[in-house]
Amino acid sequence: SLMSHARSQFFDFMDDFDMDWAQHSMETALRLFGFPGKNIPLNDHTESDVLKRMWIFIDKAFDNVDVDVRSGEMESRASCQRKNKDRKLESRKSHGHRADLLLKCTIGELGCGEAGKSDQGEFGTKELLKAPKMMKDMLSALISASPSATDLETICFIIMGPKLTLLRMDRPSRLTCRLSRSKPKYFPDNLVHFSAGMGSLLALVWQAKGIVCRTFASLQTQEIEGAEMSPATSEPLPPCATSPPQRHKKLRLSY
Repeated sequence: SLMSHARSQFFDFMDDFDMDWAQHSMETALRLFGFPGKNIPLNDHTESDVLKRMWIFIDKAFDNVDVDVRSGEMESRASCQRKNKDRKLESRKSHGHRADLLLKCTIGELGCGEAGKSDQGEFGTKELLKAPKMMKDMLSALISASPSATDLETICFIIMGPKLTLLRMDRPSRLTCRLSRSKPKYFPDNLVHFSAGMGSLLALVWQAKGIVCRTFASLQTQEIEGAEMSPATSEPLPPCATSPPQRHKKLRLSY
């Protein structure tokens, strides 16, 4: 059986973490096909169920690196800082965008994840607007925190039901950033295509982990800098434009 084949080799958790992670991910995914009523797709699942049942291996991929993965509508600190940049003392603090997954370290946020119960296509709000703005906020914050760091990138996992797409953003020039999108990969819905489907998903997540680790390493290898004072208005990368506040129309009652 596929489960027996997945368990046919032993990989040490410390020495061969990535292989052990891939093996454990295969076993966990196979359990969704083994019991009646637990098969996928789930009929009444929530976004939390999608992450917990189908995509738990994304979180587990970062267990051996110094990157924290948080889930459950976590507010992005970089997004919050951008929205409150021109805040006055008497005004109310604005909240930043909330992500279903948040990848961060002590210096800043390295990536995020957005989940949905069903596929909304390439022109969904999360994939087209919300995720890129959060990624640019994170990239701008990393550049501001570590001006000497190079080759910085941020990523975002777009999870729409059984579909996974990877977004990545880098900085090809001083005042611009570039957004790239992978081809979508799908969680297998039957055992016939299970090996090929899960193999493609694991390869994509492993590639994303490599991007995060390179950015993290670049942030750690900084040159010793003196206490130079710079103007408070200088910005290495222009931030995202803040959306205008929504005006609530008052209902007019007719008597």
